[in-house]
Amino acid sequence: MALAVPSEVSIVQFQTALNVFQQNLQSQILASAINLPNADPDLSWFLAQDSWNIESTFIASPADQTFILRGSRKAMRGWLKDWAKRGHNIFIHKNLYRSELPSCLEDAYTALTAYLAKTDDTEDMVMRIIENRAASLYQQQSIMLEGFETLDLMSHLSRTQALLIYTLIRLVDGSPTQRALGEAAFRTLDQWCQEMRDAALTEAPRLYETLGQLRSSDIGGGTGRVELAVWQAWILSESLRRTWMVVSGTFYVYHNKTNGWPGCSGFLMFTTRQGLWEAPNAWRWVQQVREQNPLFQQSVNLPGLMEDTSPAEIDSFTNQLLNILLSPEDMSRWTTRAAQIEG
Repeated sequence: MALAVPSEVSIVQFQTALNVFQQNLQSQILASAINLPNADPDLSWFLAQDSWNIESTFIASPADQTFILRGSRKAMRGWLKDWAKRGHNIFIHKNLYRSELPSCLEDAYTALTAYLAKTDDTEDMVMRIIENRAASLYQQQSIMLEGFETLDLMSHLSRTQALLIYTLIRLVDGSPTQRALGEAAFRTLDQWCQEMRDAALTEAPRLYETLGQLRSSDIGGGTGRVELAVWQAWILSESLRRTWMVVSGTFYVYHNKTNGWPGCSGFLMFTTRQGLWEAPNAWRWVQQVREQNPLFQQSVNLPGLMEDTSPAEIDSFTNQLLNILLSPEDMSRWTTRAAQIEG
């Protein structure tokens, strides 16, 4: 398992807890059980049951389709390059797979690095590698389902991210054949996203229990272990949310180009505050949450968020999402208004 675990809790127990981290708990109940000293009562805002509702409505000024497509491809290339060169990007957190990368993502990573290094002479070979790796991912999942194997939440997330990597490679490649193959994966990608989110909705009690045990074991001691546990749960939650958002945003961009595809499958709430995704450790993350509103937002509320914040207050993921969903005029108006207020 990828995430580090406090020594008082067994690895198996904590892994299981992270895989059942979500619902049937109101955030206030969980925060009370954790009882972090001096913590705001909504420190575990990301566990609230209604935070997993899907919002299908987004009020925006439609941008030029060619502009959206060009900007989206540029963003996608950046996400792929970041993962290849840095080991993380805007939807794969640097600590999500800290100690072990799932095999499906190992395959996706090697395929991606081969793609980024391809030449005219190796292009055909590299694209066959990508095709074979994607086919292998489908086959592995089919075998697992035939064996009635139940996926844990990390498995749901990692397989969805792996298929997303292959899909993004094909969409940005520029070849009509590759883009068609990428768009052909939309239905499976949508299905896996739905199953990933459903798993998050139905798996909650053991995380609640584990965090409660951590709190009990901290009597007379510090709160570092509890802070670490909450931070790790947020990393998993936010990675899942951002993966969903990237997939849904991709559908939004490409649905007009795909025959028979209904388009965007809706958006989840996600954290938009600059600095939280990049926090180097649990302590810094908790301190920032205590000091500033994490700006946990639903897509339908993003225009309102823009009324109350400047571009510098929200992170690069949110800025990129807004550039896809909003017209250049809206973005320019927001930047200009924020500069006038600040200066």
